[in-house]
Amino acid sequence: MAGRLRGADRTLAAHFGRGRRVSGSLERLIYMANQIARNLATDADPVAATAQHIRSFWDPRMRAMILAHLAEGGSGLDPTSRAALLRLREAA
Repeated sequence: MAGRLRGADRTLAAHFGRGRRVSGSLERLIYMANQIARNLATDADPVAATAQHIRSFWDPRMRAMILAHLAEGGSGLDPTSRAALLRLREAA
């Protein structure tokens, strides 16, 4: 499967394992963004900390995929992760 995919899909398929669908990868990114936001909720500025974590540790193609999801409404994103992604989008 990973050999047939291009761009972000190929990276995510390789990262998340063989046989997973691209939609499953997006669901995983949403889960990860929300989990990061929850883990950083006690930070002085959880939105900034979440945005910085995603900027620092996510592959650019992963960021592009979740930002495209945000542009389409961002269903499933928690308020903190949504705000962090909006901040990343504005900084881009």
